[in-house]
Amino acid sequence: FPTQTSIAKKNPDLFLVKTIGFFLLLGFLITSCQKDTELLGTEKSSPTAQKIQAYDDIPLCPTFEVPAHMDRHETGTACIHLFDDMTLYFVLEVNNLKSDDQLTVAHIHDAGPLNSGPVIVGLVDGSSIAFNNNKAKGTISLTVDQYNRILDGNNLYVNIHSTQLPSGLVRNQLDHPLKFGADVDLSPANQVPPVVSGASGHAMVRISTDKILFSHITVENLDAGDALVIAHIHNGAPDENGPVIINLADDASQFGSNQERTISDSQFDLLFNNPLYVNAHSTMFPSGVVRGHLKD
Repeated sequence: FPTQTSIAKKNPDLFLVKTIGFFLLLGFLITSCQKDTELLGTEKSSPTAQKIQAYDDIPLCPTFEVPAHMDRHETGTACIHLFDDMTLYFVLEVNNLKSDDQLTVAHIHDAGPLNSGPVIVGLVDGSSIAFNNNKAKGTISLTVDQYNRILDGNNLYVNIHSTQLPSGLVRNQLDHPLKFGADVDLSPANQVPPVVSGASGHAMVRISTDKILFSHITVENLDAGDALVIAHIHNGAPDENGPVIINLADDASQFGSNQERTISDSQFDLLFNNPLYVNAHSTMFPSGVVRGHLKD
């Protein structure tokens, strides 16, 4: 068989290519091993622990907060890994933080998309684990109750808090990650054409990546003799009337309470590819008593 020396003498260029390739491969393997070692040392508290639940690249947004922070523009991500030795590994990051704000703590809370709830697990406490350059990661040990609650997975959200927004700057659900969130005030003056009524309203809208619409719409101070009928999300710019895409309230009984409904594929596409507004209709104003622009 030919030796490396004979190959080098007969074809020095081939030998050079093989040598460079060998060292590149060696470097890649060393780097990969270092990354694996670092991951094991950071993510796992025990080499034998097995990952049993993972939430990766959950997008965090101010408009997913309750109430939504419509005037903030930070973005973020969360990764949560649960292991069978009752440990939890997390990585959190916030981008575009306002220069005069500062991240403080982060938790996993117990509540659905339209509510704020109690802390289930503390992730960043600002001392043993703190934010550095708006990032934080760590492995923490859970109690039996915490472990079982995270394993259950329903109605859990990650929340990152800041000095300016101590109740929460960015958040998202673990069980139904949100793709869109907005809160909008509703007014008779926004109707096209405007109507004369003493009514006012407010709508919370959250849409998840798995095509669930979460909403809460309230209308107050209706004129005497008027009554609520139905509420929708419509397709249309602020100065035009457009077709209904999906109901927010099917009848008067659904105003003032959290609603949850599955969105069809066609509705999902319409909601994300068109300007939208919320419209509440009443007996005296069947074309709409209060309205608010939801998205461009």
